[in-house]
Amino acid sequence: AAILHTRDYRPGPESYALQCGPRLVVSGKVTSLKPRKSYRAAVGITGGGEIVFVVTEDIMLELSEFARILARSREQGGVGCVDALNLDGGPSSQLYLSAPPARFTLGGGWGVPTAIAAFVRPTTR
Repeated sequence: AAILHTRDYRPGPESYALQCGPRLVVSGKVTSLKPRKSYRAAVGITGGGEIVFVVTEDIMLELSEFARILARSREQGGVGCVDALNLDGGPSSQLYLSAPPARFTLGGGWGVPTAIAAFVRPTTR
């Protein structure tokens, strides 16, 4: 997985790509962002290559606050993202997790017509 600026994207073997923004963290640095508070949602890639989905619950943050949390290391109470992309946010910020035995739902203010889904890829031998 990768988070790129649209000018750097070149179609390749991927099945899907998502265009959204702004990018919140680029190469470990927080980008310049507008100061408006809202519920937030993002997808990020950690320094260890993990893909993370982050949605705020019961707290509205400015984009720069959200980006600093995403970029901050886990030891410092953050997520540890080296790259992160803002998703829609506001009342459409939602999350559904089904990773048995864990199940979690964070509903938003209304339904959304599109979503990002992540699945464990079966291992081949």
